[in-house]
Amino acid sequence: MNFTVYVCSSDLAYRITGNAERSEQIVQDVMLKVWGERAAWIVIEDIPSYCLMVTRNMALDTINLQRKRTECFTVR
Repeated sequence: MNFTVYVCSSDLAYRITGNAERSEQIVQDVMLKVWGERAAWIVIEDIPSYCLMVTRNMALDTINLQRKRTECFTVR
């Protein structure tokens, strides 16, 4: 991993969530997840792209969860 992957992941997470703190947490979670799966790196051909894909998925999951929580508490 290098700093460029971290910055690109941070930028992507921020563009999806629109929240700096949330995007920082997502990127930290991604880096921990990818590091925990380092045994699979042999199979993964492009680790930076894999990091971006995981970041995108986690950011979208975060947005969807936030929407569901908001909908639960919205009075109609």
